[in-house]
Amino acid sequence: MEEEIQTAIAEEQRLEAKTWKDDKLKQVNFSTAEFENCTFENLQITDSIFEKASLRNCRFFQCDLSSSRFENAYFSKVTFQNCKIIGTNFLEATLQNCQFQDTMASYANFTKAVLREIQWQETILKEAFFEEVKWKQNTFNHCDLRNVQFFQTSLANLDFTTSQIEGIVVDLKDLKGAIVNIEQAVDLSRLLGIKIQ
Repeated sequence: MEEEIQTAIAEEQRLEAKTWKDDKLKQVNFSTAEFENCTFENLQITDSIFEKASLRNCRFFQCDLSSSRFENAYFSKVTFQNCKIIGTNFLEATLQNCQFQDTMASYANFTKAVLREIQWQETILKEAFFEEVKWKQNTFNHCDLRNVQFFQTSLANLDFTTSQIEGIVVDLKDLKGAIVNIEQAVDLSRLLGIKIQ
């Protein structure tokens, strides 16, 4: 796998309709790699670099990409299912029409990312970091967002009613327009310094 991808990068060729399974890689550099209609299954690619990589119509299934770096990467119609992306860095990445399903994404960093039409389904995002994120039509269904930090990131029109959001860090101005249930509203009252008895 590694040799095939490195060769494609060197020759500036796109990798199309490839399937990679059951491999373990660490600290590899796949910067600027281009993937289209590819499947990644049961792979460990940890602490690796995918800077400025491009992924279109790709699927990650039961993969561990923890502590890897996708700075300035581009994702279109990419699915992460039953994956680990713990501590993974998506700094200034662009993701559109993507899905995260049953994925562990605690401590992931989405600073200055563009997130368009993303479906977050039963995904753990505990203590993830969203700063200056530009997002549109994101949906969170049964996600764990406890202690997530939102900085300079508007939560307007985002529906958190089925998710856990205890302990989130957010400015009041960015909280405006967020959709929450009554129990969540009580928890968020701490941001106003209010004690409800």
